[in-house]
Amino acid sequence: MTTKKTSGHSHGFKHKSRSIMTKNAPRGVSFLLREYHEGDKAVVIIDPRQHKGLPHRRYHGKVGTI
Repeated sequence: MTTKKTSGHSHGFKHKSRSIMTKNAPRGVSFLLREYHEGDKAVVIIDPRQHKGLPHRRYHGKVGTI
């Protein structure tokens, strides 16, 4: 008797990110024109409306220094 091998589950880049990757309101111009200086702290917030340069969901809400 032979057993059938199955492939594992796929865990892609956007795996388990449904609530993080949903936003309805359009972002304003002030969001795009925000200026940062060296040494400022910034929070990484995923914006699903922008697909290029999207960070991994594990970095959502993390604080970093510029």
